[in-house]
Amino acid sequence: MKFESPKGYHRQLLVAADASTTNGFDLGYDAPLIENNVEDIYWLIDDTEFVIQAVPDFNLNQVLPLGIKISETGDYTIKIDEVENIDAGFDIYLKDLRTDEYFNITKEAYKATAEETGFFNERYQIVFRKEQVEKPTEEKPEIVLDDSLLGLQYLKESDEISLFNPDLMNVDFVELYSISGQKIKTFKDVPSEESILLRINQKLSSAVYIVKVYSGEKVISKKVIITK
Repeated sequence: MKFESPKGYHRQLLVAADASTTNGFDLGYDAPLIENNVEDIYWLIDDTEFVIQAVPDFNLNQVLPLGIKISETGDYTIKIDEVENIDAGFDIYLKDLRTDEYFNITKEAYKATAEETGFFNERYQIVFRKEQVEKPTEEKPEIVLDDSLLGLQYLKESDEISLFNPDLMNVDFVELYSISGQKIKTFKDVPSEESILLRINQKLSSAVYIVKVYSGEKVISKKVIITK
């Protein structure tokens, strides 16, 4: 791997895979950085700077921390100089921890502009896969239907919720909630009939509960008093 700094310094780094080594310091395999250039790049092993390192393998979970030293603002480049004994199509990524971006440096050089100077030991890593960042799923707002479309009551003797569905509205499922919003039970495979009985079959305290009836993307919410 090759680094070209804003002031024109060049540094080549080497990493090799050897099953007899570790991700820590390995005597006889890892070579420390001994020069004190004003700008440089280096591997970080236990917070120590190296120009050559060996690791057990290049598996997809392998992470190789990088550090750079910048003394002048300006453009710099990190790129793959040469690879050996690696299968075609094996991708090597530079991960920018500051922006959480991945750059495939097997395909093109990474170029950036240094806007500040100093040591940057917690910004870059060499990795061998891109982690997929899951975006939070946005909950769709409920479209509330007129609750007069549906009648509802609790049948104490049979411990059932009775729904009166005169318009034969299609019912996908029904949910029972406590008044505080805790989901208690979901009734699935509900028939779209005029009279629907939902057996609770669960120990509940006497209180007011919320019944939500779902039809497509629409919902009817009604309160029911359950007495024990």
